[in-house]
Amino acid sequence: MNSARPILGLLAAILAALALAGGADALTRPQANAVALKALRPQKLKGPAILFGVAAPLAATAVVIEAGSPSLTTVPFVPKGAPLGKRAWLFWLDQAAYAQFLHPSRLLLVDDATGKVLRSVPMSLYPLVDGKRPAFLASWPAYRAAPAHVWSNIPGDPGARTTAVATRATGGTRTAGAAAPGATAAPLRAAAIPKDAFKDDCLVSLGLRDDPLFSGDFTGITGWAQGVGLASYRAGNGPGGRAPGGAELAGAVNDLTGAKHCQDVMIFISGHGYPGPRYPAAIQTGASVEGQPWTGVRASDLQGILRAHPQTTFKIKLNGCYSGRFVDELKGEQNLLVLETAANGEEYSWGPLPARFRHPDGRDIDVPAHDNPGRSEFVNGNIAGLTAFYASADEVQRAQTAGGSLLARSLGRAFELGAGSDGARLAGLTHPQRFENYPDFALKPLAGYRHFTGNSEVCGIFGTEPAQPGATVTAAISGPGVSGPAEKVSRAGSFGEGAFAFAISSYGTYTVTLTVTAGGLTRTTTSTVVVTAAPGTCPG
Repeated sequence: MNSARPILGLLAAILAALALAGGADALTRPQANAVALKALRPQKLKGPAILFGVAAPLAATAVVIEAGSPSLTTVPFVPKGAPLGKRAWLFWLDQAAYAQFLHPSRLLLVDDATGKVLRSVPMSLYPLVDGKRPAFLASWPAYRAAPAHVWSNIPGDPGARTTAVATRATGGTRTAGAAAPGATAAPLRAAAIPKDAFKDDCLVSLGLRDDPLFSGDFTGITGWAQGVGLASYRAGNGPGGRAPGGAELAGAVNDLTGAKHCQDVMIFISGHGYPGPRYPAAIQTGASVEGQPWTGVRASDLQGILRAHPQTTFKIKLNGCYSGRFVDELKGEQNLLVLETAANGEEYSWGPLPARFRHPDGRDIDVPAHDNPGRSEFVNGNIAGLTAFYASADEVQRAQTAGGSLLARSLGRAFELGAGSDGARLAGLTHPQRFENYPDFALKPLAGYRHFTGNSEVCGIFGTEPAQPGATVTAAISGPGVSGPAEKVSRAGSFGEGAFAFAISSYGTYTVTLTVTAGGLTRTTTSTVVVTAAPGTCPG
C-alpha cells in the first residue's frame, strides 16, 4: 500500500496536468461567467448595473486599455497598452448603467486556460480592445441586447438574474420608442415660422458625434435645424485631423461672426462631462486617440468666446454628465441669452432609458412612456420641445411679442414643452438647469408743446433704461393740425436718449407714438398732448 501511494500521486498529477492542458481552450462562457460573478459580486450594488461579457475569449495578442484617462492635462489621453499574453475572457461591470460617464465601472479579464483572474481594474470610462470598443458598446441596441448581459439588476432585463448562464438571445429591455440609433422623423417646416426668422442666427455643434452612444444627438439637432431653416455648422478639426475642442470652437465662432455675418450664435455640445471639485467644468468632445492630448471644451473656453464677441448674443446647450457646473461659471456674461444643461453639477446625463429602471438609490422605478429614437434623454426632450414650439403659431406670436431673439425665446420655452420627452428628467434622475438672460429695457418719454411767433410744435424727450445707445428711434404723430412730416426716424444718443418735435398749426389733442428698437427688442409708448392757447413748454 505504501509503495503504491507515490505511483497514485504521480498519476493524479499527470491526469491533472493533462486536464489542464486539455482545458486550455475549453473554458466555456458559462464557466467564465461564473468566475466573473464570483469575483465582482455585482449583486451588492445598489444602483443600476449591468455586467457585460464578450461572446468569445480575446486572443493573447489583444491589447486592452481604458478608453481614456479622466485627467484634463496635455499628457497623452490614452496610455499605451501591452498584449494580454494569454487568451482571456473580457467582462465589464457598468456600475451606473445607461449613464454617459464619467462614472465607476470595472474591467475583469479571466484566463481562458485556468479560470484565474488576470486583471481587475476600476475605470471611469470603458474598455477598448485593440483600439476599438467591445461589440456591446457599438450602439444603444447592442448595449441593451440580452446576449451581452451576464447579469443585470434592471427590472425586465433578460440579464436580470444571478445565474452564470445568461446567454439566450431572447427579448431585450423595452425602450420607449426604440428605433435605430440616430433615427429621427423627417423634420417639418411649420407654418408658424416667420419669414427670415433666423437670417442672423447660426448653430455650431461639436462633441462625440462619431461615438455611437452620442451620434443620435447630432443627427437629431442638426436635422431639426435644417427643418426650421437655421444655418448649421460644425467646428473644424484640430491639428492632424484631431477632433475639435475649445480652440476649434473659438475659430468656428470667429468665422460665423465674420464671414458668415451671424449675430446670434447657438452652441451645441454633447460628450463626456467631469465631476467637481477635482476637475474644472469641462466636456470631452474628441474620441480617445492613442498619443493625443485631451480634447474638449472647458467653461473657461466658452467664457473666452463670449467675451471676445461682446456684440454677438449666444445660446449654449450642453449635454453631458455634471454639465450644470457650467452655469455658475457663465451666468454672469451679459451676452449669454440662454444656457441649458442636461443635469445639475452632481448628476449623470443618461442615454435612452428602458421603461423599467433601477434608481441610483436602489428603488425600481417606471420611466414614463415617451418616444426616444436613440438620443440622450436631455437632447430628445430638447428636440421635442423645439418641434412643438415652432409648430404653434401661438407660441411663436407670444415670443415675438416679448421681443428679442426668437431662437433664444424658443430654446427657453422648449425647455418646458419638451420635458415630457426627457425620460431622465421625468424619472427624477436629472434636474436639467436653465439660465435665461433676455435683454430688456424701459422706454420713458416726456411730451409737451410750445408756441412760437407764427407757428407751434409738439415736442419731447425720451430715455432708455438701461441705456440703449445707437438704438433705432421712430417717432410718429397724429392730430388735427400736423403741418410737417408725421413720422421721423433717428438714432438714440450715447446715453440711449433723444428728442422729438413736430410742427402743428392748430389747437387740439395730439398723440405721439415712440418706438425704439435695440438688440432685437422693440419697445413702444404713446403720449397724449392737449395743445391750448396757453404758452406751454417742452420737457428738458
